[in-house]
Parts: sequence; C-alpha cells; structure tokens
Amino acid sequence: MIAAAVTCLLATSAASAGAAVPTKTKPAKFAASVCTSLGDWVTKIEAAAEKASATPPTTPAAGKKALVKLVGSAIGATKTLVAKLKKAGTPAVEDGALVASTVTQQFKAVQSALTSARVTLKQIPADDPVAFVAQSRTAQDAIESGLEGVSGALDAASNLDVAPLAEAFNAESSCAALTG
Repeated sequence: MIAAAVTCLLATSAASAGAAVPTKTKPAKFAASVCTSLGDWVTKIEAAAEKASATPPTTPAAGKKALVKLVGSAIGATKTLVAKLKKAGTPAVEDGALVASTVTQQFKAVQSALTSARVTLKQIPADDPVAFVAQSRTAQDAIESGLEGVSGALDAASNLDVAPLAEAFNAESSCAALTG
C-alpha cells in the first residue's frame, strides 16, 4: 500500500510539472532507496509503539512520559527518513527534482506535525486527568494531520502513472514488502 501510494505521488509530481530538470538516479535505484527507507521508518515506528505499549502507564505522569518518548522516537525516525530520501537522489525521469522534492517535503510535514505534537504533550498537566485527555487528543490530532497530508497527496495521485517509476516501484522487492 505504501509503495503504491509513493508511486502514485511520484507519478502526479512528474506528470503535473512543466519543465524537465537534469536527473541522476536511475528509477530502479531511486525506488529501491525510497522503499528501503520507508520500510526502515515503518519498522522504527512500529518498534517504538510496541515498546511504549509493552508496559502500560499507571499514572497520567507516566502516560505523558511514555507519549513524549514515543513521539520523540517517531520524530527521530522521520528525521532519518527525510535524510535518506534526500540521499536517494533525483530520479532520472522528467521533472525528477520535483518528484524527489515532493516526497521529501511530505515527510518534512510529518516531522513538523510530530514536533508540534511533542510540544503539546510536554505542556500537558499530568495532575489533571481531564486536561490530560483533552490535550493528548490535541497532540494526536496534530500527528494525524501530518499523516493525512501525506495520505491526501498520495490519494490525489492514484490515477496517474509515470511508466519508468511505476515499473521500478512495482519491480522492487522492498516496495512489495511494504504492501504485504
């Protein structure tokens, strides 16, 4: 699912731009790098969530601490992902720079949303259960907003296709692993 969504995002970016930009990374190498990086990100996020849920907090203060730590882990994983996406280069397709930039910018938005959520979580009063629940929801909304931004961009691209990138993403085993 993630690989198909990334392929669609890439297709939309390349299909909607006007001018060609010099490129340097073959589509297959770009797809492998992007999907491997996304797979690593998903693994890190899942591991952090699993670790956080292994010992449920017994107090609001412990819950706050666990949430701040979980979001911090997600921020770190997303920062690493953004660096890896930049390192993936520019795919050798028309408007490849725009394609690469679009993918990176979407995850920078996720990183920003997570950072905002962490600020909110740190301000939650742990001694007031009602405020804790309300402000935790605000933080959750900020995270979901960042993720919806990525999801929305990917959904909008679902009917477009750039053959070299689509073929590369469809042929890449690390992309298939994301959809399984």
